[in-house]
Amino acid sequence: MVKVSFDGSSKPPLFDIFTYFDTSRDSFLLIVQPPILRPPWHTPPRGDGWADSAKSLAKWCQGDGSIGLARMRTPVSRGSLRTLESTEIFGIGLILSSPTNFIAHDFVGDFIDLDLAVWLLAPLIISFLLPSLIVLLLYMTSIILYIYKWHKDTIREAYESHLWDGARKFVAALWDAHGWIWHGYEIEGLDKIPDDTPALFVYYHGAIPVDLYYFLSRVFLLKNRLIHTVADRFLFKIPGFSIISEALKVIPGTVQTCSTILKENNLLAIAPGGVYEAQFGDCYYSLMWKKRLGFAKVAIDAKVPIIPIFTENIREAFRSITIGRRLLLKLYLKTRFPFVPIYGGFPVKLLTHVGEPIPYDQDLSPEDLQIKVAEALEKLILKHQKIPGSIMKALFQRIQINKKKKD
Repeated sequence: MVKVSFDGSSKPPLFDIFTYFDTSRDSFLLIVQPPILRPPWHTPPRGDGWADSAKSLAKWCQGDGSIGLARMRTPVSRGSLRTLESTEIFGIGLILSSPTNFIAHDFVGDFIDLDLAVWLLAPLIISFLLPSLIVLLLYMTSIILYIYKWHKDTIREAYESHLWDGARKFVAALWDAHGWIWHGYEIEGLDKIPDDTPALFVYYHGAIPVDLYYFLSRVFLLKNRLIHTVADRFLFKIPGFSIISEALKVIPGTVQTCSTILKENNLLAIAPGGVYEAQFGDCYYSLMWKKRLGFAKVAIDAKVPIIPIFTENIREAFRSITIGRRLLLKLYLKTRFPFVPIYGGFPVKLLTHVGEPIPYDQDLSPEDLQIKVAEALEKLILKHQKIPGSIMKALFQRIQINKKKKD
């Protein structure tokens, strides 16, 4: 293997060159590939043009042929790359081609190890496919609820309580099982949740709020209390979501409707950051509430306590793409639709921390109450979350916790 620097200097090499002779076709192959620690899309500065780069390559090759994504009739030697005319990125290597020296011939099948490529790309592919599992579970929830609705007469004979109770128990068990198996999900501070009085939960919004799904399910199963939730309006335009909103009490949420729900002695959960925080938040867990005061007005009008909750490692379970954020932000502000791609589904430890309730105070204005709740939630984050968040550390944390429980 020959280390190559395109400018011919003693600077760290930009590419590696490998030598290989194909006995089956009696020809030489050439690959110029970035070192393993360099991003595969890295390209050297153009400088005086690719012709000089070709000369540098020929100088460093010192007469040896090289394996790669171009086929030659003869080995590479000094000057044989001088007719190099074009370059292009393909796969994980840099393809060098020349009309006079190289013969391109079925390079995809011949020069790329498909098994190796699949092995290398598998984590990336899986990280983008796992979010679809959440969508699948949502549609499974929708189907289950539709079944209960369509067969309500038969089901009512089997259930003495309300029509949706049986369905809610089943759906809650489904999500709780997923949270326990995949994330080892737990709640710390369950005793702080009231058994028979209203309260407003304020939480940090992850890229996909799976922690909220698990939290709602666990509370419903253990305390038999259904927590109403506020969701972004775009969700109500998705086919199949209406049945979920009907059965699980998901609402678009205005100050008046939220206040009414709390006055009826219910529990309600709101993420002030909403979809904006979900899309553009990152591993530093900064609150992105802007000047939103709706939740504070709701709590003051209904005269209920606010309970801050935060799920440790929620940003390590699912993350949003950071490339092209300016464009995606413009699209979101114009359409109010979340365009930011999400990847992840990593089986990190998820632990929801329930903070101390903030009691109703008639002397607090909505602005003062917002600041007070934000400070309480930020304290929860600083106390329980390693910042910046790390996927590997979150995975290791789950292993450590499991070992402690066994001990």
